[in-house]
Amino acid sequence: LIAGVGLGVAAWMSGLFGRRMRQVSEAMRRAAGGADVRVAPAGPRELGVMAHAFNDMTAARAAAEDALRGSELRYRTMFEAFPVPAWVTDEATYRFLDVNPAAVARYGWSRDEFLAMTLFDIRPAAERDRLRAEAAVVLAGTDLGEWTHLTAGGETLRAEVHATRIDWSGRPARLSLCIDATERVVTTERLADRERLLTALFAHMPSAFALRDRDGRYVLVNEEWERTTGVRAADVIGHRAVGRLPEAIAGSADAAADATLRAAAVQSREVPFETAQGTRRYISTRFPLFDAEGRVAFVGVIATDITERVEAERRLAESAARLEALSRRLLDIQEDERRAVARELHDEVGQVLTALKLNMQAIARGSLDAAGAERVADAVALLERAIAAARDLAVTLRPTALDDLGLVPALRTWLRAQSARSGVAIAAHLPDQPVRVDGAIETACFRIVQEAVT
Repeated sequence: LIAGVGLGVAAWMSGLFGRRMRQVSEAMRRAAGGADVRVAPAGPRELGVMAHAFNDMTAARAAAEDALRGSELRYRTMFEAFPVPAWVTDEATYRFLDVNPAAVARYGWSRDEFLAMTLFDIRPAAERDRLRAEAAVVLAGTDLGEWTHLTAGGETLRAEVHATRIDWSGRPARLSLCIDATERVVTTERLADRERLLTALFAHMPSAFALRDRDGRYVLVNEEWERTTGVRAADVIGHRAVGRLPEAIAGSADAAADATLRAAAVQSREVPFETAQGTRRYISTRFPLFDAEGRVAFVGVIATDITERVEAERRLAESAARLEALSRRLLDIQEDERRAVARELHDEVGQVLTALKLNMQAIARGSLDAAGAERVADAVALLERAIAAARDLAVTLRPTALDDLGLVPALRTWLRAQSARSGVAIAAHLPDQPVRVDGAIETACFRIVQEAVT
């Protein structure tokens, strides 16, 4: 009897638990399919607790799936709205799994075209091996540096690539952000070229150059500065001139730099400098360099050796002085010759011609036939012309009035004669009370007027 009752109770409990377990299994199967399934608690207390626990699990899963869908929506919204090109690629095949609109706009391929391509399709052949080599080290937040990418139109651009590993529907993938660095790279290259150019100019410029900060400390010097001063750059950088440069120029160098700093203007001065080869002369030009706020940040100093130029200018001045003296001497000699010839014409030739004229006139007063008298008269006329020509030539060569009376009387006499000879009225504005000046000046002025009139 006891055994029969035990078997009956066992069979009843087996049937009861079997039905409840089948209900739980069916609920779990349906939950796995995504349905919102709940089990109604019934039966003994233990089965009720089990049913409540399963219902809590189902509710938690539904909440998690809702959160996942919200997260995916937020990701999609952010991915689509991101302003720089971004894409997701398969880690094993390098195939594009998704691209954002910024990538489509910048690279020129449609989304469908992207999804049919791999990362190798947007890279030149020279960078494909690099892609394979570096793909294995891409970690979360890894900066992959700069890469060369190709666009649908064949354009080459430089991009800064940042990549991170993600899970994409159960497969390992990579999310990449590509920042277009083409303009920055070009600008950087141009700046580097200019820096190289300036460095070369700075190193090879024939003048000594130094840069000092607003405290007067040396920041930069070139090789010519080192050669000129005999001081190494390492010994002066970070210091003022006093205590580092030769005493003869150190104090004045600091004072000049401080003055330029205060004046905020370009200043120059000539500086003598003692070297092993003797005294050299330099033109020291100092100029301010301003910061973004308009304050003097640095003072540049350029010292140019002008010793040879100064010496050349001295020799040139001496040569010019000798040439001027020679020219003055030549003019003096020329004037002396003219004076001598004019005196000879006036005193000798003029007197001889006058004597001939007087003799011819005496002959004409004698007994001559008509033909003889005519010839004598003709000879007298010729002599008068010769005398006048000799007188004019003497005045032209050197008017005696210029030596005896001065410039103004000589000009009046000569201009009056020229006007009478040419029939042209000549107006001369000359002082009534002339003052005698140096003979060379009087002669030069007379010759200038003479050339102007003739």
